[in-house]
Amino acid sequence: SWLAALLPLLLAFGLLLLTAGPVQAQNVDYDMDDNGLIEISNADQLSAMRHDTNGNGDSTHADYIAAFPTRDTGAGNWMGCPSGACTGYELTGNITLTGNWTPIGSNSDRFATTFDGQGNTISGLTFSLGSGGGTSGLFAYLGGTAVIRDVGIISPDITSSDGSSSLGAVAGTAHNGSLIYSVYVQGGTITLGAAQMRVGGLVGRLRGGTIRASWSTATIDDTNPCTNCNSNEVGGLVGRLQGSIIASYAAGPVRASGGITAYYGGLAGRAFGSAPDPAPSITNSYCDSSVMVVSNCVAGRGPGVPNSVDADEYTTTQLQTPTGYLGIYAPWNVDLDADTYIDFPWNFGTSSQYPTLRTPTQRAASSTTQAVGDYDWDDDGLIDVRNQAQLAALTHDLNGDGEATATGYGTAFPDRLNTASNRMGCPSGTCAGYELAGDLTLSGSWTPIGAYNSTLDGQGHTISGLTVSTSSADAGFFTAIGTAAVIRNLGFISPSVTSTATTAHSHGVLAGYAPLTAVVSAVYADGGTVTTTANNSNAGGLLGLFLGTVRASWSSATVAVSGNPTGVDIGGLVAHLQGGTITASYAYGTVTPGTGTGVNDGLLVGRTNNDSSTTPTITNSYCVAASGDCIGASDTGSGAVSSTRQTVSDMQTPTDYTGIFLNWNIDLETDDVLDYPWDFRTSSQYPILNTPTQRAALVPSATDYDADDDGLIDISTQAQLNAIRWDLNGDGNPESPNGNAYGTVFTGRTHTATATEGRMGC
Repeated sequence: SWLAALLPLLLAFGLLLLTAGPVQAQNVDYDMDDNGLIEISNADQLSAMRHDTNGNGDSTHADYIAAFPTRDTGAGNWMGCPSGACTGYELTGNITLTGNWTPIGSNSDRFATTFDGQGNTISGLTFSLGSGGGTSGLFAYLGGTAVIRDVGIISPDITSSDGSSSLGAVAGTAHNGSLIYSVYVQGGTITLGAAQMRVGGLVGRLRGGTIRASWSTATIDDTNPCTNCNSNEVGGLVGRLQGSIIASYAAGPVRASGGITAYYGGLAGRAFGSAPDPAPSITNSYCDSSVMVVSNCVAGRGPGVPNSVDADEYTTTQLQTPTGYLGIYAPWNVDLDADTYIDFPWNFGTSSQYPTLRTPTQRAASSTTQAVGDYDWDDDGLIDVRNQAQLAALTHDLNGDGEATATGYGTAFPDRLNTASNRMGCPSGTCAGYELAGDLTLSGSWTPIGAYNSTLDGQGHTISGLTVSTSSADAGFFTAIGTAAVIRNLGFISPSVTSTATTAHSHGVLAGYAPLTAVVSAVYADGGTVTTTANNSNAGGLLGLFLGTVRASWSSATVAVSGNPTGVDIGGLVAHLQGGTITASYAYGTVTPGTGTGVNDGLLVGRTNNDSSTTPTITNSYCVAASGDCIGASDTGSGAVSSTRQTVSDMQTPTDYTGIFLNWNIDLETDDVLDYPWDFRTSSQYPILNTPTQRAALVPSATDYDADDDGLIDISTQAQLNAIRWDLNGDGNPESPNGNAYGTVFTGRTHTATATEGRMGC
């Protein structure tokens, strides 16, 4: 039968197997990505790290061998690491621990290599220390070459009832040279019930190590009651600080219940300096005063430690409100790994969330080439401004090239690139001004920037808290702007500009004075006040004495004369327009002239006159009131300037470029393209300005209006037929001043004579 025939073959195969001996298992590669870090995928492997604290994978302990079965132990390919050189460990996914955790490392065998969480988390970290206490955390002791990075500890539960302990979710003690960055502890509780303990949400005792870009929301709690809890050093992030904390925060409750010499702080319990450990330092790091329960971010300082070693207290709202590297977070885009490139470590979420940390993959997607000291991140030639100090530093660089030597400038822009070929990070070392990277809120009295003569682009952002009071000079945000100045896309929220001078000066929210060729475009003052007390002065809602060009701008600031000075010009937008131009703009703030003689007050412009070379021009610009004049006085030589007063309803009812707004779709940047600057909102709101981003989304792509290329512009609507009246010679180049109306009908037209398709596509 077939079975009888097959039997000899089966017997032969069995003999072959017996002769060959047992089948050998293939060695497993535990460094699949060949970066020198041994990969950890489960709790047993994580625990096995205690048997290999130098991270080279060379351990003969039974638990280590069991955790990494059939590993390669060949000299040339140890654990799968390139050339057999392993340098630490990395997580390949989230891990959940069970049971009572035994911390990794001891004082005589400190963990002294790299542990990279790769953005993953460890949950279930639980241990309880009784008699004998100890130094404990995920790691007990970190040595001087340890690097712990990119890992989160979720809801740890740590308890110690014995004194002389150092406890932290990440490490009990981190020694000199150790580095912890992009690490966090989310929730959980660390409970202590004895004296002489050093306890922190992240690290119990930072003994010369560094924490960078990390956070904790763990609850640190004394047992209640805690008998004789003296000498405790307890903090939301670190218990005893003998190292450095940089760009980090703590936002968990820190509860203290006893001990007259104990130190309980929202960020650090006690800053302590003692040789040979480095002096403690805290840089741009914060605690949440709304939740921390205790009184201070840093509760105490040891001998020789100055009070300047401290962290700033902010409320939950303040810590959640900035949603970018702005304000208190302006210095937080740090270089995590000391490779001279900033790493974009933070995700600021929404205004109802604390900042969280980005994973290495997310960071890499943001930037891999942004050098420390590069202040032109988008390489547009404009230096980025992210805080008040940087904004104030413009006074040291009035031509906007970034080539300033003043100490205040270097302090505001630390570590800046400052060579001729790479100044401030601008392309080819050529900077051409500044731009805001976000909204700014100023504090204190503002010292106006003098005679600024470059570009400031607000990028659609706002400046709040502008407060200026002077008795001696032209004033506003700037004292003056120069002939090459371009100020654009900027809003001021509730500013206050006051002159207490007794003689002639000019004032406005933006600037006191601006000469011919200065350009102000898409700038506004939302509320606020401008007040003057000086004889022969100028006070305007946006500008004082102005000879330049204003395009698509507005003000609702209240402009007033205080006392009874004489010879004053005040206006809702501009005080004195001397040969300048105002286009597609408006004002609706209150203008109060006082009772002095020779006062010229206008709801838009106080006074116009010729500057001897040009005449003033006001086009499609309005004031808003039930009564009063838009222009207070027009001197001889002013030309035919005019502005129409509109009611509130008039200004709010059109919700598009129609009616009184027909010609408001203007070319802001003189690039021969209409810019759609206005957002007309609803019929119960005033027009406001679109941001550059919003405008870009509205500008249509170029359209060919001569589809058959016969040289005749195609007409398909009544509005286009009507538009012929604005182009009577038929060349697609409408006669002035109807270009904007024509462009609104033929949207997206190509209208430069040198375009590839030609004008209108002809």
